[in-house]
Amino acid sequence: MTRYWTALTLPLLLLCAPNVVGETRPSAASATLPPPGRYVCVRAGGPITIDGKPTEAAWRAVAVADLSHWIGHSEAPSQKTTARLLWDDENLYVAIECEDRDIFATKATRDAFLWEDFEVAEVYLDSTGEGRNYKEFEVNPLNAVIDLNTPDEKSVGNVAHNLLWNAAGLRTAVHVEGTLDRRDDQDTRWTVEMAIPFAALAPTKPRAGDSWRLNLYRYDNSPFGDEKFRLSAWSAVRTWPHEPDRFGRLVFASKGRNE
Repeated sequence: MTRYWTALTLPLLLLCAPNVVGETRPSAASATLPPPGRYVCVRAGGPITIDGKPTEAAWRAVAVADLSHWIGHSEAPSQKTTARLLWDDENLYVAIECEDRDIFATKATRDAFLWEDFEVAEVYLDSTGEGRNYKEFEVNPLNAVIDLNTPDEKSVGNVAHNLLWNAAGLRTAVHVEGTLDRRDDQDTRWTVEMAIPFAALAPTKPRAGDSWRLNLYRYDNSPFGDEKFRLSAWSAVRTWPHEPDRFGRLVFASKGRNE
């Protein structure tokens, strides 16, 4: 997650964010990270309606990507996050379902700093696999969106510049099972659907057999005792989302399965 770092978040950065406020060595746990993930993305085979409800038959036929790597911990997060992806000639489709007993969001405008709520689903895409000019999409339970282009890892902190890029034609929708304005009740989940145009991502559209780099993240702001939030990833990273060398493989295929 890109951030405009404040005094509140500075202590966290000092502990875990390399190349922003100082170099840190990876934790002992990161030395044994699993290989980057691999997702075989099959074609949709029909229209996909972006309504926050991935109920079309095509969604039910694809494998599920679990965001089970709780960064900084050896166990999986208690609230499950799953994702599914599809593609056609024009778009990459992403559906992320977030179990959440306390759904929370305050920011509702485009390109607001959604990370300040610590309640957001994120997609990172690198069409070249070189770790340069990778795209970041964040959506919160209010269906507010922020999208950024990061030239390289050293440019993460230049938010004002990275925000100048916008994904033309991006469509998103969120379905909430619960309430957004009450923190004293029990919610169930929220689901985001995205249609990301290939024209906004790369000079040429992918073909079957092509491979891009991808990672998926979820920040969860439910109450966890002393922890303010939990960060989980699909492809395990060492300390934070901006590690393009740890992005997984997104393989475009007509049909197939994940590994």
